[in-house]
Amino acid sequence: MQITLQQCGSTSTELKRIIQSGRFLPSGSTLRAVTQTAGRGQRGNTWEAQPGKNLTFSILLRPGGLLPKHHFLVSEAIAIAVASFVANLIGDKATERVAIKWPNDIYYGDRKIAGILIENSLGMSGQILQCVAGIGININQASFSSAIPNPVSVRQITGSEIDLEPLMPRISRSITAFVDSLAPIIAAGDAIADFERMYHSWLWRADGFHNWRDTASGTVFSAAIHQVLSSGQLILRLPDDNTIGYMFKEVEAIL
Repeated sequence: MQITLQQCGSTSTELKRIIQSGRFLPSGSTLRAVTQTAGRGQRGNTWEAQPGKNLTFSILLRPGGLLPKHHFLVSEAIAIAVASFVANLIGDKATERVAIKWPNDIYYGDRKIAGILIENSLGMSGQILQCVAGIGININQASFSSAIPNPVSVRQITGSEIDLEPLMPRISRSITAFVDSLAPIIAAGDAIADFERMYHSWLWRADGFHNWRDTASGTVFSAAIHQVLSSGQLILRLPDDNTIGYMFKEVEAIL
């Protein structure tokens, strides 16, 4: 099911309001805003989107009651689906790589082209009952505010505008399919490792040493991505081969 609003504050807030009203929406339902006035990004940031130029939507997912130890798989699945979608839109016009900046921003080279904010509703034992993923993808916006540090759009990369209407069914089907695949992957046991390797293959700055900042101490250091654990923890390898782990917001890559 797709709901389109000409304007709303936050698509995730509006989608949750509809769910809380008692209206049943099937998994994979989307709520898209032509104009979103209060879009939210990671770390409490706002999401800039010129009215009618980009995809700003939220999607409802019911990933089969995944246990707490599997929560990050949902984030990985959504990020892979969005990254694949963006890479297909850009196609052979790409001169940079589309990648996932841990944990789930989507980058083109060193510029952000899409953002994802996931909110899970949990059962008594911590299993995911449903999640609402707010997603913004820069499609046709030609310029951005100077206050936004490193944005880019598909139009800026390819030089062409894209009709937005056919895109919503494509992206919603892709995200839903990736998330629905998690239950059989978990049941297969060793297939989880293959899925996590797929996520790692999409990672931004997956190769080589880069500068990072510990957000608690402000210390800047050089490290390479070693792995991302199933908990979502990022394991960085230092030049002396020792490793150090960080959860979300505890470390940031320096552009």
